[in-house]
Amino acid sequence: MPHFHLVFTLPSELKPVAMRHPVEVYGALFQVTGEVLAELGRTHLRATLGLTLVLHTWTRDLRFHPHVHVLATAAGFRWMGAGSSTPERTTCSR
Repeated sequence: MPHFHLVFTLPSELKPVAMRHPVEVYGALFQVTGEVLAELGRTHLRATLGLTLVLHTWTRDLRFHPHVHVLATAAGFRWMGAGSSTPERTTCSR
């Protein structure tokens, strides 16, 4: 399946907050990332994208650097007409 690799990074100003409140900050980072990409799919493709999100909190040299890696499908499903249960595939170009 063609896909895009995206990275959403927590602003450095919020790193101290993430150290003290990781559950809340990482939850918000996942929520916002998912909402932004879902909205992008709805508004630009009129489709539902497939998304996989993975949290990374450290760099290879063990510096604190919270970010979310996303694999987003380069295609989505759009429902054809009101009440239809048959999805129609749509694609986006790279």
